[in-house]
Amino acid sequence: MLENDKIREAEFFYALAWDEERKINDNLNRFKWFLSAFLSAARSVLQCAHKEAAGGGKPGGQLWYDTAMQSTVLQYFKEKRDVNLHAQPIDAIKEISLAIEESIWRDAMPPLPGLVGGPVTVTAGDKYKFADWSGSEGILTLCDAYLHELRAFVLEGQGRPMLRG
Repeated sequence: MLENDKIREAEFFYALAWDEERKINDNLNRFKWFLSAFLSAARSVLQCAHKEAAGGGKPGGQLWYDTAMQSTVLQYFKEKRDVNLHAQPIDAIKEISLAIEESIWRDAMPPLPGLVGGPVTVTAGDKYKFADWSGSEGILTLCDAYLHELRAFVLEGQGRPMLRG
């Protein structure tokens, strides 16, 4: 039961971080603070589940928890929260991408006077990333995957029943 409350708390801070990333005059500190709160709330889901299932003496509780913690995403975020809390602040970096495309008209249609090429399309984007994550996913994409795995973890635990519903 407490796990579901902590998931909702993590979702709240995830939404704040998501909003902060999309602001034009964004503030990396605010993003990192919301992300830090998200990490703590989300980690509490696993801590509460461990206490209830493994610490509560339920048969197979520790094995169930250890098996779930084999997930790369769960393990990564567990370590990320521990480092953030005990060693140093989150190492978020902002990645900026820019793509420019231009169409050049050749044989199919003669260009109009003064027109060298077709329309120019400029696409810009940015996202925060973890400096130590080897994949191309941004922080919020990873956070979304983490929330998805936490929800599945809690539902599975309630279905076994390792966790209260």
